[in-house]
Amino acid sequence: MSDGVSVFIKIWEPTSTIKAIVQLSHGMAEHINRYDDFASYLVERGILVIGNDHRGHGQTGAKNLGFIAESDGSNRMVEDIIAITTYIQKSYPTLPIFLIGHSMGSFIVRSYLTKESKRLSGAILIGTGTMPSTVLKPGIQLAKFISRIRGKRQKGTFLNKVSFFGYNKRTRKKSDFDWLSVNEDNVQAYLEDPYCGFIPSNQFFVDLYQLYLSAQDKVKADNISKSFPILLLAGEEDPVGNYGKGINKAASFYQSKGLTNVQTKLYPNMSHEVLNEKMNVSVYDDIYHWLKGETLE
Repeated sequence: MSDGVSVFIKIWEPTSTIKAIVQLSHGMAEHINRYDDFASYLVERGILVIGNDHRGHGQTGAKNLGFIAESDGSNRMVEDIIAITTYIQKSYPTLPIFLIGHSMGSFIVRSYLTKESKRLSGAILIGTGTMPSTVLKPGIQLAKFISRIRGKRQKGTFLNKVSFFGYNKRTRKKSDFDWLSVNEDNVQAYLEDPYCGFIPSNQFFVDLYQLYLSAQDKVKADNISKSFPILLLAGEEDPVGNYGKGINKAASFYQSKGLTNVQTKLYPNMSHEVLNEKMNVSVYDDIYHWLKGETLE
């Protein structure tokens, strides 16, 4: 990247004619290889898929899991995604590009859209939500204070607990991550993955809260084309999206900015990771049909 950081990128390429490109932005405390099944589904249908491990995650951040940067980390993650889009455009100048983001990755996408939506043919936001500025602004100040006192790179145990407080209230409570998925096998795989479920650094939460704030900036959102297509997907049991309320608020946010092509879908009996639930093929199908309806026909 422009600041010299090496970012791990994975490409899934069809053997048949490429119809479109999907760029993936994964969530917090996970990595891009968890999207292999979903990417393979799209590849079988002629869609090239490309994604990266964000800073502080997966193979990009193997030596410093949970630490993004000394400063401006949220913007650096967004700029990484934009740089990858630039690479895609140079390699495939005539193909439509769709950006799909999950959870934290959805907020990276949302921040991206306020800068460069014209590069894309559409975006899908999975497991997103609405975080009020009245909570985020004091949260940023608290995270900065703790980072100064305890160290930027130290584990943000307290901030992690505060950020995810109450997420397990409607779950089995067998582990701290039951809220991720109704699918117990998926939760177990997450628990066993060395690149998943780590406690990020104190500075990470400064970056995370700043990302949320930037992604929901009403003035910046005016930069998004009014005809830009957005699809929002979430499970009805997803606490990140406040069990359906947050995703509807996010959709209303874009509609209030004049966007005319905003769609939502909630999935019953699914939680945060709809791509990894037992009925995930129905989600895959919905995504593919939306992509097809936008530019693939």
